Amino acid sequence: MDPLNDNELSQTEREFYDRRGDDDSFDEELLAMAGPPPTLRHGLLMVGVIALAIGLLTWFYPELNYLLQGFNDPRDLGDAAGIEIDTLENNTFVKVEGIPWITKSIDFNDGRRWFPNADDSRRLFPLSGQTKLLVQWTQPDEQKKYRDPRVNPSEHPWPSNFKGQLLRISELDRNYAKLWSFLETRLNLPVTHDTWLLIDGQLPGDHIWVIPIYIILCTIIIINLLKLRRFWIVWRS
Repeated sequence: MDPLNDNELSQTEREFYDRRGDDDSFDEELLAMAGPPPTLRHGLLMVGVIALAIGLLTWFYPELNYLLQGFNDPRDLGDAAGIEIDTLENNTFVKVEGIPWITKSIDFNDGRRWFPNADDSRRLFPLSGQTKLLVQWTQPDEQKKYRDPRVNPSEHPWPSNFKGQLLRISELDRNYAKLWSFLETRLNLPVTHDTWLLIDGQLPGDHIWVIPIYIILCTIIIINLLKLRRFWIVWRS
């Protein structure tokens, strides 16, 4: 039914449309009235968003902390055989010298595909004289032949200087658990809670991605704090 067809309108409806006329403007007094006050649900929602954002900031703080260490030189641990394990600090930028224990080394990859470094192989080994410090060394596939002494006898396939991120094994994800089990059962190399892993080549600058995350989360917190302040003022009034 067409509401503007006079033949189909009742008398009451016709009088309503006649009084309305051609002026479709809004009532200014009605528009000036304040909207409905915010409910407690809105306040709780804002508090929840702030709490979640703060939780994520805490979650990503180790990444930010390691990124900021790039402004300083890496901590020099010296020769691996002389390292005192009790003095090591988790999530630090360090460098160390040592000879890889080749007979205790394993090769692995992380199984990623469609990434620029997906073909990189990784070697995990302890350093001679210090079995509590493991090193993860990444070697691009295109360098394998060059570093192979059978192809290039003048090139030693194993480095002796390492620089990167030092982590306690308890801070690593579960994917490493398979490697620890292999070291213990196959290579007779015990891996305990006081064992450390140095990820060679993992530099602080590689964690630059955490900056935009922190900016987004801090912006969310500030916006919701302003909304929460306004909510509190309206709620009390």
